[in-house]
Amino acid sequence: MLATRSVARRMIRERSAEAFAAAAVEEVGTRLSVADFFARAFALAGDVESCLATRYEALVLREAKYSDDPHLHVSDEEWLTFAQDSLDNGFYAIASKAFANALVHIHPSHLKSTNSILKRDKINDIRGLQNLAKSLSAQRSVQAQSTEYMKRKASGISEKCNLHSEKPKLPGNLMFRLGIKTRNAQKLLCSRMKNLEDV
Repeated sequence: MLATRSVARRMIRERSAEAFAAAAVEEVGTRLSVADFFARAFALAGDVESCLATRYEALVLREAKYSDDPHLHVSDEEWLTFAQDSLDNGFYAIASKAFANALVHIHPSHLKSTNSILKRDKINDIRGLQNLAKSLSAQRSVQAQSTEYMKRKASGISEKCNLHSEKPKLPGNLMFRLGIKTRNAQKLLCSRMKNLEDV
């Protein structure tokens, strides 16, 4: 099953790249249809990262082309849903951007309505989630930097160990040669002492 899923993910990624390249010259509606199809395909294949990336592309495209269309413009609820999905799946930086977009889409006139208190609570909740996403993104960045630092440090220690392991070879050789010379000198001295005694 894992092998099949892996093959399916790879195949869908390849086909999506081809489809998006072909749709680049088409109308916006065609590109949105392609994005919607592949977002669902990635979701079925369990490719969360590609699914979220495709959904984000579709939201940005709609944002750019249909901001004045009441049926196709991106609502704050859509941005909020996307932001929460991104946050839940560990894509903190993109979640932070999506929360910011959700805040932008809450129209100021809504705050003057009878539900203004609920709207303010919603805004506060979104800001809290955005701050959480920013914090988690910063932590991940620090962890990545720490991991990289520890790798470099471990590499440096390894190099030092290699240098240290190579250095004793020279003193060892010298000590061995010195030991031979000392033994030969002692033998020579003993031989001379015997010669003196014989005389």
